[in-house]
Amino acid sequence: MKTLPHIGTLLAGFVAASLQADLLIYEGWDYALPDYTVISGTSITATGLTGNYSNDFSGGTARYRTAGLSFGTNYLPTTGGSLYQSASGSGSYTVLRASTNFGGHTGNLWSSYLVQFEAFSTEGAQYIRARNGSDRKFISAVDVTGADSLPGVGYDSGVTTTSDSGSLSAGTTYLALSSFTNVGNAGGGTAKQYIFTLSGYDAWLSAGASEAGLASHAIFYTEDTATNAEYLSNEINFVLGGSGTGTESAFIDEVRYGTTLSDVIAVPEPSSFLLMAGGMLLVTLGTLKSRRSSFKL
Repeated sequence: MKTLPHIGTLLAGFVAASLQADLLIYEGWDYALPDYTVISGTSITATGLTGNYSNDFSGGTARYRTAGLSFGTNYLPTTGGSLYQSASGSGSYTVLRASTNFGGHTGNLWSSYLVQFEAFSTEGAQYIRARNGSDRKFISAVDVTGADSLPGVGYDSGVTTTSDSGSLSAGTTYLALSSFTNVGNAGGGTAKQYIFTLSGYDAWLSAGASEAGLASHAIFYTEDTATNAEYLSNEINFVLGGSGTGTESAFIDEVRYGTTLSDVIAVPEPSSFLLMAGGMLLVTLGTLKSRRSSFKL
């Protein structure tokens, strides 16, 4: 007996086909490695990254996990496993480094990734940043050092922590979405960060998936500004610190950088809705035809 495809499956297919035209980086951690393998030295296969991963660390580790993170049926398709980082003790850290293989980018920059914390230390930190030597910029921090499990964002080396109340929870998968305007141009720009739970993300989609509606559906929203020109550098860092007492550990997955919101997150375009509607109509007509034919004597 034939069955109707799930509407979410059709939507995901149509949306995915229309997305990521200007995707600069995509790392889904799709590596054929044993579980819990130290990832430093691994040849990178991600879009927009090149060379081998390297890890600077003190009391910390960066490993490949075969289990990846997911974010419901309405999120972009996920692949492979995930990155696991852990650091224990005062001053401990792990910085996984990767080189980019694209030229200089100017204009707007968007980034997104999934993160799930296994444990929090008293003053730990977790973030992804661009880096050129000692120059750190375009920081998306889901846990800011010194904050009580709170996120923040930085256009340049400084990070502004959210003023929203609440805290993050271990074992919950979050979507970290960030935007950076006027990258590589005089006058600097603005960084914005939105942290979503699955329910908030689905509610944002149901409300029309507009950029203007991001902040109202995110559990945390943060802004940071800079006045100097900042350029997208030739290196991306995955950083986790375990300062204070206890262990800070987290899983990172589905890292995307692009030039538009729709490059890094599932934003149904009008054409996608039309395609989906047309596809559902054909499926329905086919099903009705099949039912009619089944009553022939």
